[in-house]
Amino acid sequence: MKTYSYILYQLSRPFAYMLIKHEDKHIYDWVIPTIVTVAISFFSFVFSVSLVSLVKYSVELTSFVNSLPGFFIAALAAVATFNRKDIDKEMDGPDPPTVSTRIGDENIPVPLTRRRFLCMLFSYLTIISIFISIYGVIPDAFGFIDNEKGILTAPPFSVSLYLLVFCFSFMQLVVSTMYGLYYLGDRVHY
Repeated sequence: MKTYSYILYQLSRPFAYMLIKHEDKHIYDWVIPTIVTVAISFFSFVFSVSLVSLVKYSVELTSFVNSLPGFFIAALAAVATFNRKDIDKEMDGPDPPTVSTRIGDENIPVPLTRRRFLCMLFSYLTIISIFISIYGVIPDAFGFIDNEKGILTAPPFSVSLYLLVFCFSFMQLVVSTMYGLYYLGDRVHY
């Protein structure tokens, strides 16, 4: 029987994309989404965009994100079964990306192949889109706004915190998707 730590390891592997070690990966994962989230927050404040409007917008974006997990799973399946030998080469460069992988009872850093990188990326995109789909129904489920009166019914701090997490997660999804599209559309060919 498998131990609970191994089961937890297996269930958390879709998030392993965030653990890939590479010199500039943190820029895609953290820096760009943070900058965009701060910029959106700043402009929302400067232009006095109401929290009610932002919550309604997040709910609309959630309905779009709801359709993405199926596409990401299809992309994952396509990459995993893609019949091309050069996709199984290790990623090149002076500092190729690695990820820690459990082999037996040890975590070992493993250099990534293009296939494994893309599989990890699409696994992560699938799980983050599922998270956003679930997280995005919070305003409706917990009555953040009164739709008839168009006013907040939840504390502004709670709504603001919800919006910051939503915006950051959505920006991670967008940036990672754009990076995946770049990689599939261009980088994988050389």
